[in-house]
Amino acid sequence: MKWRNVPSSDSIKLLIQQQLDLILPSIHGYSLVALGELATVFNFQLANVVNVIHITDRQRADVCAHPHQLPLASDDIDAIFVPLLLEESNRPHEMLREVARSLRPGGKIILVTFNPISVWGFHKLIFHRSKRQPWCYPFYRKGRLVDWLTLLGLDITLEHGLFAKLPGSEYHPSSDHIESVAYSRFGAINFLVAEKKIKTLTSIRASWKEARLINSGVIEPTRKNIDNI
Repeated sequence: MKWRNVPSSDSIKLLIQQQLDLILPSIHGYSLVALGELATVFNFQLANVVNVIHITDRQRADVCAHPHQLPLASDDIDAIFVPLLLEESNRPHEMLREVARSLRPGGKIILVTFNPISVWGFHKLIFHRSKRQPWCYPFYRKGRLVDWLTLLGLDITLEHGLFAKLPGSEYHPSSDHIESVAYSRFGAINFLVAEKKIKTLTSIRASWKEARLINSGVIEPTRKNIDNI
């Protein structure tokens, strides 16, 4: 899917970037990975990381790879940004599992998806039989996404609904109120941040039991025993 296939794409990109700018300063480490072609338009300069790596299945990216088989070491990446890519997958849970595998303990996934509980979800009910994007893709409920992430060992730290407007309309900061347009549980976009749980080693104390004395009688000197043979 390309941005030209997303209605109200200018507003959607603006609102996602605004949310990213609030999250990125909290990301520290060596690398941030942006998955999918839609991720290439965003700015990640506020992240405190050494490298930003774009991974898509197109050759124009930094790394060409399928999102279900990421060429990343386990427990290594500080943050992974996944914007509107889950809908295109026929194995979305497998994609999330691969992302969770690649994150280091304490690493974050920034997930952007379409919200079925919205006006856009109503449009999907009407046009879902068509081959038009994004209506031909599945929209996942936020509760379902939270369940998937929780099962993969991630804690939800932030969740927002963005852009409570009709498809095709645009967001104008100079005239619209951000409370009613950008943030809404019925917004067209779900913006979620989840953090991989830090595994801690629990020390197991030895269970010391009182030693029992074995009464086996008096042991005689070995030499005496030999002399009696």
